[in-house]
Amino acid sequence: MSRLRGFRSQTRIPQELQDEEEAEAETEAENSKQRRHRLTQFHADSISRIYRPVQINGKTMRLDTGADVTLLSHADWIVIGRLTLQSPQITLRSANNMPISVRGRYDCSFLTDGQNGRGTCYVAGTPSLLGLDWIFQHEPLSRRLTEDSICNVSSSTLSTLNSSLTAQLKKKFATVFTSGLGHCTKPEAGLVLKPDAKPVFQDARPVPCCSEDFD
Repeated sequence: MSRLRGFRSQTRIPQELQDEEEAEAETEAENSKQRRHRLTQFHADSISRIYRPVQINGKTMRLDTGADVTLLSHADWIVIGRLTLQSPQITLRSANNMPISVRGRYDCSFLTDGQNGRGTCYVAGTPSLLGLDWIFQHEPLSRRLTEDSICNVSSSTLSTLNSSLTAQLKKKFATVFTSGLGHCTKPEAGLVLKPDAKPVFQDARPVPCCSEDFD
C-alpha cells in the first residue's frame, strides 16, 4: 500500500511542472501586453496633438486634425514594392476605439512639397493617412495647422443657393409655378360597374338613443 502511495506522489510531479510552466507563460504574456501598452501610451503622449477651433452654425467645436502615426494601406504598400516590414511593436485604435489590424512597419524617407523627411510608416488595414509625426517635419503644413485661425462652416450658403435656384426656375418655367390647374382644364372622372355586379343592402348606421341617469 505504501508503494502505491509513493507511486502516486511521483506522478504528480510532471503535472506540477506543467502547471508552473503554464503560469510562467501567462505571466510573460501579461508582461508583454503591459509593455506594448506602455509603449503605445508613450508614443501617443510624446506627440503634441493639434486641435483646431471650428464654428459650425455658430457653435464652436474643437476638432482633431491628424492621426498619431502615418498609415499606409495594404494596396499602396504593394504599389511601392512590398518593402520589408518589421514588427509593429505598438497597438493602434481608430477614432471609434476599434482595434486597427497592423501588418508591420518600416522606416523610410519621404518627400512632400519639395521638403525631405524621414519617419516610420505602418502598413494597416485602413486607408493611407498622413500622421502628425510626418506633418511636423513639413514646416509650412504644420504652421498652417497650428496658426491661430477659426474656420467658419454654416448652412446659410446652402440656403442662399437654394433661393437662387428657385428664382431661376420660376423665371424660366413661369407657367409651371402659376396657380390653378394649368393645361389640365378638362378633368373627367367616372365609375364603371362590373357586368355581374349585384346591389348590396346595408343597414343604416345605428344611432344611440337618449338615456337618463337615475339616482
